[in-house]
Amino acid sequence: MTYFRQVAVMVVLMLSATLALAADAVTLRVGDPAPALATGKWIKGKPVEKFSKGTTYVVEFWATWCPPCRESIPHLSKLQQEYPDMVFIGQDCFEQDAAAVEPFVKEMGEKMKYRVAMDEPSGEQGKMVQTWMLAAGQTGIPTAFVISKDGKIAWIGHPMELDPVLKAVAAGTWGVEKAAKGQQVGDDIQQALRGRDLPKALSLIEAAIKEDPTLEKEYGATKVQVLVVQKQAPAAVAYATSLWKGALKDDGEALNEIAWTLVDPESGLKLTSDQLDAAGKIAASAVELTKGEDAAILDTQARVYATKGDFAKAIQIQTKAIEKASDPRMKADLQKTLAEYKSGAQEV
Repeated sequence: MTYFRQVAVMVVLMLSATLALAADAVTLRVGDPAPALATGKWIKGKPVEKFSKGTTYVVEFWATWCPPCRESIPHLSKLQQEYPDMVFIGQDCFEQDAAAVEPFVKEMGEKMKYRVAMDEPSGEQGKMVQTWMLAAGQTGIPTAFVISKDGKIAWIGHPMELDPVLKAVAAGTWGVEKAAKGQQVGDDIQQALRGRDLPKALSLIEAAIKEDPTLEKEYGATKVQVLVVQKQAPAAVAYATSLWKGALKDDGEALNEIAWTLVDPESGLKLTSDQLDAAGKIAASAVELTKGEDAAILDTQARVYATKGDFAKAIQIQTKAIEKASDPRMKADLQKTLAEYKSGAQEV
């Protein structure tokens, strides 16, 4: 799952925070020279004035108010440790309260072990947003850009999907041409979704998978989300189950996303008891694969039980999720959900 997961986010508002911005023509693609850095104040680490030839960079766009962004921080710190020769930059953007950034970064301390910069104000959006995010057709955060040693965009996608990309980049085996072709397909899907042409988006996804079955790892979650938006519960659950048993069986993050897609209360999808059981199995696998240590994934499993009306189990798992949450804001959000479950238990 890379670039394409964020495509569906713009429609269903699931794992990434999506912004209502104008969809301008894409002018920055994989394979293009990276735009110049136009950051504002550097909050943490040695400032980077420009990209140096021979160095790989990761520029990740995030905001303090974005839960998925906060969830990505420990993962990015881990990758920075694994690849000390690469330079990671946390580029704050779309910030609702600029004054909150520096205290947030200070509070994170060693949990945020990479450089952090503010965006340079420029009109309605900052310079980095204009020259990177919007130029690349990206409206959802978190979004990461990998810049190769020759100064070109090697990859664009969700930071939680960086592991195999950076491994290949470090080994010198990353295929920019294939990634560029993938972005073009992703752009087509994105355009269809922005135009609310879900049948076309679904057709494009299915065509891509048919041409290259390995791309099911890229597009599978997106297809489930499109089916959910179309309120095709049987098809969504059936396909989600096939992904759980096949292409995504070893990907806890992806399985969590699929399970959440099925039970997200904002989607309005109505599931039968059997369909909820299927979602529960997917969520349980995600918890098992992450050894029950991921608060967000436990939160999804709790939501499944709450949707089934088993508030006692939901409360038990949500309580564990709160214990595992390290970010204060995320913990507060989880506690609100726990209160919701406790209220539901009293009404039963």
